[in-house]
Amino acid sequence: METAQLRLQQLQSQLKLYGYEQPLETTQRQVQDAETTIRMMQFEMDRIGAVNQLAATTTPTKSAAIANFHTPKRVEREKQAIVAFMDEIEAKKRKVFMTAFEKINASLTVYFEKLTGGGSATLKLENPEEPSLRHRLIVQFPTNLNRVSGASGGERSIQQSPSYSRLKNSRLRHSISSTKLMPT
Repeated sequence: METAQLRLQQLQSQLKLYGYEQPLETTQRQVQDAETTIRMMQFEMDRIGAVNQLAATTTPTKSAAIANFHTPKRVEREKQAIVAFMDEIEAKKRKVFMTAFEKINASLTVYFEKLTGGGSATLKLENPEEPSLRHRLIVQFPTNLNRVSGASGGERSIQQSPSYSRLKNSRLRHSISSTKLMPT
């Protein structure tokens, strides 16, 4: 009984906080309707599950943080970082291409000279600014080749076979000496 009296006093104190000096006059029907509404609300809360009670207070600060995240200055900085990264990749790609191009050109020059007995060949870039687009092969045969006018392609190939043999033997000797399997 004392607990019921204590509970009644607590409820009356709460009513005073809300501006009511005396309890409201209610009918039994109003009380039943209120209890039914409370049960429906409790059922709905149970069905929804746990709700973030702090959402109302944290949402505005998170919204502001998101809005600041996508400022034009930040987007511009990110764009500049991406462009710089792409430029770096292009520079590396150009460096790799030019290294390979120079090695191929050096090998072509050496082997063409050996193959033709004194001729020269070189690769030239048409546009050094865009090296991977186009290049040109410039060839000059030696003037001391015995040219037979009217010789077929096959005859000319046979005429060049001694030069090819010299080149092949030269490469074979070079590869054997560079492997250091055989004493030199």
